[in-house]
Amino acid sequence: MAIREAKLKTLNMLKDIEPDDADYCLWEKITAYMDGEIALVIESSAGDGKYLFLALKDKEKDKELHYMMEQDSRFGIYIDDREQFDEDWDNNDYEPDGCHYLEPGNVEILEG
Repeated sequence: MAIREAKLKTLNMLKDIEPDDADYCLWEKITAYMDGEIALVIESSAGDGKYLFLALKDKEKDKELHYMMEQDSRFGIYIDDREQFDEDWDNNDYEPDGCHYLEPGNVEILEG
């Protein structure tokens, strides 16, 4: 499976999440931040039509996006710890603790 470039269409990603979820506002900001960005994705190996999000093409935005994702109360490792996140990111020691999958409707594969 090849890494592909895609334009993200993420504004509707929260339609199945309850607004009273503790992290709803955070993920609302994250999906708005991602929307329209060019990203690197790969097809899910599960064969379910989903895409695995790898990174945003814009390196600075990618770093900020990953820090935002790290604020999730259930999965975040660097909650309110920007200093450690920056240090690990800058030293290439950062690795997300999990995967982010995107539905086909949230990804517009760019050809060429």
